[in-house]
Amino acid sequence: MRTLVLIRHAKAESAEQGVNDFNRKLTDGGKSDAAKMASLLKKQNINPQLLICSSAKRAYQTCAIFAGQFSIESKEIVKKNRLYDEIDVPELKQLLTEEAQTRGTVFVVGHNPTLANLIGELTTDFDGHLPTSGVAVIKFNIDNWDELGVEKGEMKLFATP
Repeated sequence: MRTLVLIRHAKAESAEQGVNDFNRKLTDGGKSDAAKMASLLKKQNINPQLLICSSAKRAYQTCAIFAGQFSIESKEIVKKNRLYDEIDVPELKQLLTEEAQTRGTVFVVGHNPTLANLIGELTTDFDGHLPTSGVAVIKFNIDNWDELGVEKGEMKLFATP
């Protein structure tokens, strides 16, 4: 059994403020929402064995909030540039196979439309809307991440702040 938790980064400052998209920081409200969602997962006993995130500032800040909730040091967060761009199920499968290996529960923090598209491909019961700080917990009846596939997952929890 494997559990994948897909988390969209929290609310960030707007691009109109002259900040490069990659370097946009979380707003105070975004930080609060991320903390609320991390707390919800902890109360549900959904604990990460690995945290992987986009290397964009807002995604890393979101991931660090989740790491803090689960007492994981920030140096243990795996940052991946390719999560900033759009990836598909085969690329996600490759990423998890390379990075997660034997870890049963993996949190991935990234961006839309990529995460919403992945949730839609991995499950059969998603409406396509994933707001900032939104969390999708997907269970897979597989032994290894290299068995990950389209519509093989079951949505166990979908939550928004």
